[in-house]
Amino acid sequence: MPQCSNTVGEKVPMSQITKDTKGSVYAILSGFLYGFIGYFGISALNDDLSITNMLFWRFAVSTAVIGALLIYKRHQIQVNLSEIIKAFLFGALFYGGSAITYFMASDYIGTGLSMVIVFTYPIFVLLSNAIFDGHKITNLYYISVTIIMIGTIMLVNGEDMHFDYYGVFLALACAVTYAAYVVLSKKQMSHLDPLTSSFIVSFANCLLFFAMAIFDKTILIPSNLSTWLDVAGVGLICTALPILFLLEAMKYISSEKASLLSVLEPVCVVVIGVHLLHESLSLIQIAGIVLILGSAVLVQFEKLSKQITS
Repeated sequence: MPQCSNTVGEKVPMSQITKDTKGSVYAILSGFLYGFIGYFGISALNDDLSITNMLFWRFAVSTAVIGALLIYKRHQIQVNLSEIIKAFLFGALFYGGSAITYFMASDYIGTGLSMVIVFTYPIFVLLSNAIFDGHKITNLYYISVTIIMIGTIMLVNGEDMHFDYYGVFLALACAVTYAAYVVLSKKQMSHLDPLTSSFIVSFANCLLFFAMAIFDKTILIPSNLSTWLDVAGVGLICTALPILFLLEAMKYISSEKASLLSVLEPVCVVVIGVHLLHESLSLIQIAGIVLILGSAVLVQFEKLSKQITS
């Protein structure tokens, strides 16, 4: 098996480097694409869709896209009933929980402060793995989380922020439920391939938010092209692809590393604001982008850090 030397003189299998690189790229793509959710999701809500109705259409599109991929690839769904049930329940409870609490929190405290609080979720991933699985958390991860938080705060537009205890609680609930989804996806659904898992998660949320929209009497079919484009964007770009890429990433790397690398959403939000909404970019925001990107590079030195501290 081909090998290469690392900086401390040990041999590292080339196949392992390839797996780490694959997983990292998938995690970064997941975070970047998920960053479009503010643009498409808020646009759909501004077109008079309720949160539950928008989320129903979001996951309906995602289910249709991933289902089409399954059919196109003649994909053989792995029949493991217990893991299929887990994927369905965890997807509805935790992924769905994070989806609705994010938009609810944004109503109370604005998207800026919501984004800062939600992106504490890697901390909950790290703590969960340390407490329940005995994972050793390296100093490098703590440094990376700190840099991410500082960088994210620097990206926030202060005019969009206003404090509200309930809004903060909802944003924290979003962070915790998304962290739970990441951890449980890695631990409990490891035998389901990413395409099958993504379909089950999307379908579970489609049913969940359809029922919720029926219950609150806000279900309706979008009536104009712009709303359909927003729904298509939030379903494909912000849901189907990020779910698939994150699950694909965790085939190769740990859940804590995937969570740290997928937090490029704030960078994407700012880039969208500049290029699509013609917003200005301050020097502080540029510095925040540099910090977040730097943390994504820093976490790649995980293996070297473990060797140095061992």
